[in-house]
Amino acid sequence: MMANVTYKNKIYPCDPEKSLLNNILSQGGFLPYSCMEGICHACMMCATEGTPPPESQQGLHKARINQNCFLTCQCKGNEDMTITQPPETLQKTFTAQLVEKIQLDKHVFFLSFQCPIGFDFNAGQFVNIIHPETKKFRSYSISSTPSEGYLEFHIRHIPHGQVSGWLCEQAKLGDEVNFEGAFGDCYYASKHINEPLILVGSGTGLAPLYGILKAAIHAGHQGKIQLFHQAYSEAHLYYHEKLQALAAKHENVTYIPCVQQGNIPVGGKSGDITEIVSQAVGDGHGKKAYVCGNPDTVNALKKSLFMIGVAKDNIYTDAFIPQK
Repeated sequence: MMANVTYKNKIYPCDPEKSLLNNILSQGGFLPYSCMEGICHACMMCATEGTPPPESQQGLHKARINQNCFLTCQCKGNEDMTITQPPETLQKTFTAQLVEKIQLDKHVFFLSFQCPIGFDFNAGQFVNIIHPETKKFRSYSISSTPSEGYLEFHIRHIPHGQVSGWLCEQAKLGDEVNFEGAFGDCYYASKHINEPLILVGSGTGLAPLYGILKAAIHAGHQGKIQLFHQAYSEAHLYYHEKLQALAAKHENVTYIPCVQQGNIPVGGKSGDITEIVSQAVGDGHGKKAYVCGNPDTVNALKKSLFMIGVAKDNIYTDAFIPQK
C-alpha cells in the first residue's frame, strides 16, 4: 500500500520499501540531505499531519521528537503524512561574495565569504552552497563565528566534484555564490559554559569544530575543552599550527592531533581514534561531545563516547560523505 506524503502542497505517492527521502527525490522533489544514513540530520523534517515511525526518530534529541521531527532518509511506512521543514530552517536563499581563497593542503581549500546582511547562524552549522549553472548543491559546515562577519569553510576538493570542483578550481575572488541555511544542531550554546567539551573531527570534519571552539572561547567558556583532529598523516593536519597556538593561549584547551600513519606530531597520537578519545577523556559523565567527519567514524565515536558515560542527548554529530 502506497502512502501519500504532502510536501509544499504537492502529493508524493511513496513506496514503503524505499525511504521517504528517495521517494521524493525520485519524483523530482527537493529535500535537503547529506549522508543519507541517519547521522547528519540534514534531511530532518517535521510531520504536521501523521506520525513518523519510531525508527526515523532514532538519534534525535527529545525536543526534536516532541516537535514530531524525523529523518526522511530513515523513514519507511504506509501512513499518509504532511511534512514541512523545521521552522528555523525555512529560510530564503542568500548571496555572498568570495573574499579569500587559500589552499591549505593537497586536497583542502579555505574559502571565506562576506556574511550577507540578515543571515543568522551558529558556528558549527552548515549551509547548502548552490552551483550557479547546474543548481546542484552540496552541504558545507561553517568554521567561523557570527562575530567575525565572515562565512568561512574548509572544503575538500573531490575529483570531478560538481560543486567542490567549481569552488576550488573556478571560483574567483569577487564571485558571488548562492546558498541556503543555516542547518544543523551541532553548534555551541553558551548555557554549557561550565561543562567539559569533547570535540572530535576527522578530515574537514574539523571545520565545524573550529567554529565551535572559537565560539566557546569568545563566550568565555570555563570548562575543559579537548579537541581531537584525525588525519591520514601529519601533512594532512592542515590547521596544526593554528590549533597549537589556540591551545597555548588558553589553558583550558587541549589539542590532540591524531594520525593514521607516518610520523606522529609532538603531543599527538596514532591508532584507533575511538580508543584514543576514550583513553584521553576517561569518565564522560557530565560532558558534551561534538563529533564530525565520515559516517563510519562518527558512528563508532558515538558508541564509544556513550560507553564511557557521555549521555546520548549530549552527543552532537555532523557526518560528511564526499559527493561528486
